[in-house]
Amino acid sequence: MRCIPSGIERRGFCGLFGFHAAKPCEHDLLCASSVGTVGGVDKATSLLTPTGETTRMPKYLIQGSYTPEGAKGLARAGGSSRRTIVGDMITKAGGKMESFYYAFGDADVYVIIDLPDVASAVALSLAVNASGAVALKTIPLFSAEEMDEAGKKQVAYRPPGA
Repeated sequence: MRCIPSGIERRGFCGLFGFHAAKPCEHDLLCASSVGTVGGVDKATSLLTPTGETTRMPKYLIQGSYTPEGAKGLARAGGSSRRTIVGDMITKAGGKMESFYYAFGDADVYVIIDLPDVASAVALSLAVNASGAVALKTIPLFSAEEMDEAGKKQVAYRPPGA
């Protein structure tokens, strides 16, 4: 797989190495193309498939709740250092971190990320949850256009007891 040039100012974005000229990367990793907007909407991160087509990289909302031990570690290390560590982890998994916010309420942290596939999302979730410092909830996100497409599909469903 190769990086996809974004076509914005003839520059592309490689999830491994950052910005580079609008040409395919020499490495074999899945890389992001998410610089700029299309039609006023942020361009979705995309992948180049083995057949040469582009496809949207799956987007996820990650909700994290720190355990007491995780909160102690966060207080010691600081929020921005955790953001950097999480961003590096996502990049190494072939993804891109779109946003990272701390919050009050049910979850302590909210992160929106793009990852190359479901297996990568599950692997990140398993690794973080296994640490015991944070409990993650991973929620797949989809675009308004994907919702339009889903609304056009016919699905045969019979409710229980019908």
